[in-house]
Amino acid sequence: MSRIGYHSPRRMRQCEGEFVDHAPVERAGMRPVDQEGANREHSERRSMRSRSSEHAPMKLWLNSVNLWTRPREAISSRRAFHAKRAAQRRAARASVGRRSAAPSSERSPLQGVPRSLAADRADLDAYVRHVADTPLDTLHGQHEKLAHMINAYNALSMYNVVESGIRVSHAGLAKVRFFVLRKLTVGGVQTSLFDFENHVIRPFARTIGEPRIHFALNCSAVACPVLPRTPFRSATLDAELESEARAFFARPENFRVDAAARSVWLSEILEFYPEDFVPAFGRNLIDFANRYAPQAAPVDWEVRFTPYDWTVANSRRAR
Repeated sequence: MSRIGYHSPRRMRQCEGEFVDHAPVERAGMRPVDQEGANREHSERRSMRSRSSEHAPMKLWLNSVNLWTRPREAISSRRAFHAKRAAQRRAARASVGRRSAAPSSERSPLQGVPRSLAADRADLDAYVRHVADTPLDTLHGQHEKLAHMINAYNALSMYNVVESGIRVSHAGLAKVRFFVLRKLTVGGVQTSLFDFENHVIRPFARTIGEPRIHFALNCSAVACPVLPRTPFRSATLDAELESEARAFFARPENFRVDAAARSVWLSEILEFYPEDFVPAFGRNLIDFANRYAPQAAPVDWEVRFTPYDWTVANSRRAR
Protein backbone atom coordinates (compact mmCIF):
# COMPACT_ATOMS: atom_id res chain seq x y z
CA MET A 1 0.00 0.00 0.00
CA SER A 2 1.48 3.31 -1.01
CA ARG A 3 0.99 6.76 0.46
CA ILE A 4 -1.72 8.82 -1.28
CA GLY A 5 -2.36 12.56 -1.42
CA TYR A 6 -5.01 14.37 0.57
CA HIS A 7 -6.97 17.45 -0.49
CA SER A 8 -9.73 17.79 2.07
CA PRO A 9 -9.18 19.46 5.44
CA ARG A 10 -9.88 16.19 7.22
CA ARG A 11 -7.44 14.24 4.99
CA MET A 12 -9.14 10.90 4.75
CA ARG A 13 -7.18 7.79 3.77
CA GLN A 14 -8.69 4.68 2.27
CA CYS A 15 -7.46 1.46 3.88
CA GLU A 16 -8.88 -1.94 2.93
CA GLY A 17 -12.23 -0.52 1.91
CA GLU A 18 -12.68 1.71 4.96
CA PHE A 19 -11.90 5.38 5.48
CA VAL A 20 -9.65 6.15 8.44
CA ASP A 21 -9.74 9.65 9.82
CA HIS A 22 -6.22 10.94 10.43
CA ALA A 23 -7.26 14.45 11.37
CA PRO A 24 -6.71 13.99 15.14
CA VAL A 25 -3.25 12.62 14.45
CA GLU A 26 -2.30 15.47 12.16
CA ARG A 27 -3.71 18.07 14.52
CA ALA A 28 -1.24 16.74 17.06
CA GLY A 29 1.60 17.45 14.63
CA MET A 30 2.02 13.84 13.53
CA ARG A 31 1.78 12.14 10.14
CA PRO A 32 -0.31 9.05 9.31
CA VAL A 33 1.60 5.79 9.57
CA ASP A 34 2.96 4.50 6.28
CA GLN A 35 2.17 0.83 6.90
CA GLU A 36 3.74 -0.34 3.66
CA GLY A 37 6.95 1.50 4.42
CA ALA A 38 7.00 0.15 7.97
CA ASN A 39 6.49 -3.40 6.72
CA ARG A 40 9.23 -2.96 4.16
CA GLU A 41 11.63 -1.60 6.78
CA HIS A 42 10.79 -4.49 9.14
CA SER A 43 11.39 -7.00 6.34
CA GLU A 44 14.75 -5.43 5.55
CA ARG A 45 15.79 -5.61 9.21
CA ARG A 46 14.87 -9.31 9.37
CA SER A 47 16.79 -9.92 6.15
CA MET A 48 19.88 -8.27 7.60
CA ARG A 49 19.63 -10.32 10.80
CA SER A 50 19.28 -13.54 8.82
CA ARG A 51 22.58 -13.18 7.05
CA SER A 52 25.13 -15.78 7.98
CA SER A 53 28.25 -15.12 10.00
CA GLU A 54 30.39 -14.90 6.89
CA HIS A 55 28.22 -11.99 5.65
CA ALA A 56 28.43 -10.30 9.05
CA PRO A 57 31.28 -7.94 9.92
CA MET A 58 34.12 -10.38 9.25
CA LYS A 59 36.52 -7.46 9.38
CA LEU A 60 35.57 -7.05 13.02
CA TRP A 61 36.50 -10.70 13.68
CA LEU A 62 39.81 -10.39 11.84
CA ASN A 63 40.73 -7.20 13.66
CA SER A 64 39.84 -8.70 17.03
CA VAL A 65 41.83 -11.90 16.43
CA ASN A 66 44.78 -9.93 15.10
CA LEU A 67 44.80 -7.87 18.27
CA TRP A 68 44.47 -11.05 20.34
CA THR A 69 47.42 -12.75 18.65
CA ARG A 70 49.52 -9.72 17.74
CA PRO A 71 52.90 -9.42 19.49
CA ARG A 72 53.11 -6.40 21.76
CA GLU A 73 55.93 -4.94 19.67
CA ALA A 74 53.57 -4.68 16.69
CA ILE A 75 51.16 -2.33 18.41
CA SER A 76 51.35 1.25 17.32
CA SER A 77 53.12 3.58 19.72
CA ARG A 78 49.97 5.58 20.37
CA ARG A 79 47.90 2.53 21.35
CA ALA A 80 50.77 1.13 23.39
CA PHE A 81 51.09 4.41 25.25
CA HIS A 82 47.39 4.60 26.12
CA ALA A 83 47.27 0.91 27.04
CA LYS A 84 50.23 1.37 29.38
CA ARG A 85 48.70 4.43 31.01
CA ALA A 86 45.36 2.65 31.50
CA ALA A 87 47.09 -0.40 32.98
CA GLN A 88 49.05 1.80 35.34
CA ARG A 89 45.89 3.56 36.54
CA ARG A 90 44.10 0.27 37.15
CA ALA A 91 47.12 -1.19 38.93
CA ALA A 92 47.39 1.89 41.12
CA ARG A 93 43.74 1.54 42.17
CA ALA A 94 44.18 -2.17 42.82
CA SER A 95 47.23 -1.55 45.00
CA VAL A 96 45.47 0.84 47.36
CA GLY A 97 45.45 -0.56 50.89
CA ARG A 98 48.14 -3.17 50.22
CA ARG A 99 51.29 -2.90 52.29
CA SER A 100 53.79 -4.12 49.74
CA ALA A 101 52.25 -3.55 46.36
CA ALA A 102 54.49 -3.93 43.34
CA PRO A 103 55.23 -0.88 41.16
CA SER A 104 52.39 -0.10 38.78
CA SER A 105 54.58 -0.70 35.74
CA GLU A 106 55.00 -4.33 36.85
CA ARG A 107 51.33 -5.03 37.42
CA SER A 108 48.59 -5.65 34.87
CA PRO A 109 44.91 -6.19 35.75
CA LEU A 110 44.64 -8.38 32.62
CA GLN A 111 47.93 -10.25 32.72
CA GLY A 112 46.71 -12.99 30.41
CA VAL A 113 45.00 -10.67 27.92
CA PRO A 114 46.93 -8.85 25.19
CA ARG A 115 46.97 -5.16 25.99
CA SER A 116 46.27 -4.47 22.31
CA LEU A 117 42.83 -6.10 22.49
CA ALA A 118 42.05 -4.71 25.94
CA ALA A 119 42.88 -1.20 24.75
CA ASP A 120 41.32 -1.38 21.28
CA ARG A 121 38.19 -3.50 21.59
CA ALA A 122 35.79 -1.59 19.37
CA ASP A 123 35.72 -4.25 16.64
CA LEU A 124 35.29 -7.06 19.16
CA ASP A 125 32.42 -5.19 20.83
CA ALA A 126 30.78 -4.68 17.44
CA TYR A 127 31.07 -8.38 16.57
CA VAL A 128 29.60 -9.33 19.96
CA ARG A 129 26.64 -7.04 19.20
CA HIS A 130 26.23 -8.84 15.87
CA VAL A 131 26.11 -12.17 17.74
CA ALA A 132 23.53 -10.75 20.13
CA ASP A 133 21.33 -9.48 17.27
CA THR A 134 21.44 -12.63 15.10
CA PRO A 135 18.83 -15.26 16.09
CA LEU A 136 20.08 -18.78 15.44
CA ASP A 137 16.78 -19.81 13.87
CA THR A 138 17.34 -17.29 11.07
CA LEU A 139 20.42 -19.18 9.89
CA HIS A 140 19.78 -21.76 7.19
CA GLY A 141 21.85 -24.85 6.51
CA GLN A 142 23.80 -27.04 8.90
CA HIS A 143 27.23 -25.65 8.07
CA GLU A 144 26.02 -22.06 8.09
CA LYS A 145 24.55 -22.41 11.57
CA LEU A 146 27.51 -24.38 12.96
CA ALA A 147 30.09 -21.96 11.57
CA HIS A 148 28.21 -19.05 13.10
CA MET A 149 27.98 -20.77 16.50
CA ILE A 150 31.70 -21.61 16.58
CA ASN A 151 32.65 -18.05 15.61
CA ALA A 152 30.21 -16.69 18.18
CA TYR A 153 31.61 -18.85 20.98
CA ASN A 154 35.20 -17.87 20.21
CA ALA A 155 34.36 -14.18 20.02
CA LEU A 156 32.34 -14.31 23.25
CA SER A 157 35.24 -16.06 24.94
CA MET A 158 37.65 -13.27 24.00
CA TYR A 159 35.06 -10.71 25.05
CA ASN A 160 34.47 -12.48 28.36
CA VAL A 161 38.18 -12.49 29.22
CA VAL A 162 38.48 -8.76 28.56
CA GLU A 163 35.16 -7.88 30.22
CA SER A 164 35.55 -10.01 33.35
CA GLY A 165 39.15 -8.97 33.96
CA ILE A 166 40.54 -12.47 34.62
CA ARG A 167 44.17 -11.98 35.56
CA VAL A 168 45.99 -15.23 34.88
CA SER A 169 43.84 -18.36 34.76
CA HIS A 170 40.34 -19.81 34.47
CA ALA A 171 41.16 -22.30 37.23
CA GLY A 172 39.37 -22.43 40.58
CA LEU A 173 36.49 -20.06 41.23
CA ALA A 174 37.44 -18.05 38.15
CA LYS A 175 36.23 -21.00 36.06
CA VAL A 176 32.74 -20.74 37.61
CA ARG A 177 32.60 -17.00 37.05
CA PHE A 178 33.88 -17.25 33.50
CA PHE A 179 31.80 -20.17 32.21
CA VAL A 180 28.64 -20.07 34.35
CA LEU A 181 27.98 -16.79 36.13
CA ARG A 182 28.92 -14.35 33.38
CA LYS A 183 25.86 -13.83 31.16
CA LEU A 184 26.16 -13.09 27.45
CA THR A 185 23.60 -12.61 24.69
CA VAL A 186 23.27 -14.89 21.67
CA GLY A 187 20.46 -14.15 19.23
CA GLY A 188 18.55 -12.10 21.77
CA VAL A 189 18.76 -14.82 24.45
CA GLN A 190 20.83 -14.45 27.60
CA THR A 191 23.10 -17.40 28.23
CA SER A 192 26.51 -18.38 29.58
CA LEU A 193 29.46 -19.91 27.78
CA PHE A 194 28.72 -23.19 29.59
CA ASP A 195 25.10 -23.24 28.48
CA PHE A 196 25.90 -22.08 24.96
CA GLU A 197 28.41 -24.88 24.47
CA ASN A 198 26.61 -27.70 26.28
CA HIS A 199 22.96 -26.88 25.59
CA VAL A 200 23.21 -25.40 22.10
CA ILE A 201 26.43 -26.17 20.20
CA ARG A 202 27.11 -29.73 21.32
CA PRO A 203 23.52 -30.97 20.90
CA PHE A 204 23.36 -29.46 17.42
CA ALA A 205 26.74 -30.96 16.48
CA ARG A 206 25.60 -34.39 17.66
CA THR A 207 22.48 -34.22 15.49
CA ILE A 208 24.64 -33.70 12.40
CA GLY A 209 27.42 -36.09 13.48
CA GLU A 210 30.17 -33.52 13.94
CA PRO A 211 32.61 -34.20 16.84
CA ARG A 212 35.34 -31.92 15.46
CA ILE A 213 33.79 -28.82 17.02
CA HIS A 214 35.89 -29.58 20.12
CA PHE A 215 39.01 -28.77 18.11
CA ALA A 216 37.62 -25.44 16.93
CA LEU A 217 36.10 -24.00 20.13
CA ASN A 218 38.54 -21.80 22.03
CA CYS A 219 37.90 -20.63 25.60
CA SER A 220 41.15 -18.61 25.70
CA ALA A 221 43.06 -21.15 27.82
CA VAL A 222 46.51 -22.48 26.91
CA ALA A 223 45.23 -26.05 26.52
CA CYS A 224 42.46 -25.02 24.13
CA PRO A 225 42.73 -25.52 20.38
CA VAL A 226 44.63 -22.68 18.76
CA LEU A 227 42.40 -19.74 17.88
CA PRO A 228 42.18 -19.47 14.05
CA ARG A 229 43.32 -16.26 12.41
CA THR A 230 40.24 -16.29 10.18
CA PRO A 231 36.59 -17.08 10.98
CA PHE A 232 35.03 -20.39 10.03
CA ARG A 233 32.95 -20.26 6.86
CA SER A 234 30.07 -22.50 5.88
CA ALA A 235 31.36 -23.16 2.36
CA THR A 236 34.68 -24.56 3.62
CA LEU A 237 33.70 -25.68 7.11
CA ASP A 238 34.38 -29.38 6.61
CA ALA A 239 37.94 -28.80 5.39
CA GLU A 240 38.58 -26.23 8.13
CA LEU A 241 37.41 -28.56 10.90
CA GLU A 242 39.53 -31.36 9.45
CA SER A 243 42.56 -29.09 9.46
CA GLU A 244 41.91 -27.96 13.04
CA ALA A 245 41.50 -31.55 14.25
CA ARG A 246 44.79 -32.64 12.69
CA ALA A 247 46.60 -29.58 14.04
CA PHE A 248 45.20 -30.30 17.51
CA PHE A 249 46.44 -33.91 17.64
CA ALA A 250 49.79 -32.92 16.16
CA ARG A 251 50.60 -31.15 19.43
CA PRO A 252 52.39 -33.56 21.84
CA GLU A 253 50.36 -32.42 24.83
CA ASN A 254 47.23 -33.63 23.04
CA PHE A 255 48.55 -36.90 21.60
CA ARG A 256 51.73 -38.61 22.79
CA VAL A 257 52.67 -42.27 22.73
CA ASP A 258 54.72 -43.65 25.64
CA ALA A 259 55.91 -46.98 24.27
CA ALA A 260 57.83 -47.88 27.42
CA ALA A 261 54.71 -47.59 29.54
CA ARG A 262 52.40 -48.88 26.80
CA SER A 263 50.22 -45.82 27.22
CA VAL A 264 48.85 -42.95 25.15
CA TRP A 265 48.55 -39.42 26.54
CA LEU A 266 45.53 -37.48 25.27
CA SER A 267 44.09 -34.04 25.88
CA GLU A 268 41.60 -33.86 28.73
CA ILE A 269 39.06 -32.54 26.23
CA LEU A 270 38.49 -36.17 25.27
CA GLU A 271 37.91 -37.03 28.93
CA PHE A 272 35.52 -34.08 29.39
CA TYR A 273 33.22 -35.16 26.53
CA PRO A 274 33.80 -38.89 25.82
CA GLU A 275 30.19 -39.41 24.66
CA ASP A 276 30.82 -37.01 21.76
CA PHE A 277 33.59 -39.26 20.39
CA VAL A 278 32.79 -42.90 21.21
CA PRO A 279 31.30 -45.22 20.25
CA ALA A 280 29.94 -43.27 17.26
CA PHE A 281 33.38 -42.36 15.86
CA GLY A 282 35.71 -44.95 17.37
CA ARG A 283 35.91 -48.07 19.51
CA ASN A 284 37.63 -46.06 22.22
CA LEU A 285 39.32 -42.67 22.59
CA ILE A 286 42.62 -43.87 21.15
CA ASP A 287 40.83 -45.23 18.12
CA PHE A 288 39.13 -41.87 17.63
CA ALA A 289 42.37 -39.91 18.05
CA ASN A 290 44.10 -42.16 15.50
CA ARG A 291 41.83 -40.66 12.81
CA TYR A 292 43.71 -37.35 13.07
CA ALA A 293 47.04 -38.13 14.80
CA PRO A 294 50.28 -38.06 12.75
CA GLN A 295 50.89 -41.72 13.64
CA ALA A 296 48.40 -44.28 14.92
CA ALA A 297 48.78 -45.76 18.39
CA PRO A 298 47.74 -49.23 19.58
CA VAL A 299 44.11 -49.00 20.59
CA ASP A 300 44.49 -51.45 23.48
CA TRP A 301 47.11 -49.44 25.36
CA GLU A 302 46.33 -47.50 28.53
CA VAL A 303 44.85 -44.02 28.14
CA ARG A 304 46.23 -41.17 30.23
CA PHE A 305 45.22 -37.53 30.11
CA THR A 306 47.45 -34.46 30.08
CA PRO A 307 46.28 -32.09 32.86
CA TYR A 308 44.39 -29.19 31.31
CA ASP A 309 46.22 -25.88 31.47
CA TRP A 310 43.62 -23.22 32.25
CA THR A 311 46.10 -20.36 32.03
CA VAL A 312 44.72 -17.53 29.91
CA ALA A 313 46.61 -17.55 26.64
CA ASN A 314 47.09 -15.27 23.65
CA SER A 315 47.17 -18.18 21.19
CA ARG A 316 50.67 -17.23 19.97
CA ARG A 317 51.83 -20.83 19.77
CA ALA A 318 53.30 -22.10 16.53
CA ARG A 319 50.87 -24.07 14.41
